Amino acid sequence: PATVAEMRQAAETVGSEVQVFNVPCRLALVQTTKKGELQPLYYLACQEPRAGTTLFCNKRVSEDGFCAACNRLGKNAPRLNLRCRFSDFADSAWLTTFHEPAQGLLKTTAEEIRALETGGGGRDAVEAILRQKYF
Repeated sequence: PATVAEMRQAAETVGSEVQVFNVPCRLALVQTTKKGELQPLYYLACQEPRAGTTLFCNKRVSEDGFCAACNRLGKNAPRLNLRCRFSDFADSAWLTTFHEPAQGLLKTTAEEIRALETGGGGRDAVEAILRQKYF
């Protein structure tokens, strides 16, 4: 295992090879606002299959559901994209946490976050859920 400081130092000298770090740390904060403006916690992603693969497109779609990559209206689903601060015993770092790891971290789905935010509780309900996940 590495510390947050060791991970940060290695990231500054990143080369062309992929490096994976196992850093025991805790979720300290999820950025929900920036300069007083609400930050999106998810985006709507195209769920049309890519040609020749079993993977989905997953590109951001417009508000009306149009995917520029596929050049059509199609199925879409929310995908989490969180800016999180993780802390260990001595340091902390801001990291972008995408869909699958974010769902594991929050122990909730993007669909549940979207339903909370668009439902009666609004953004306050989502932020209350997030605060429960902090150490």
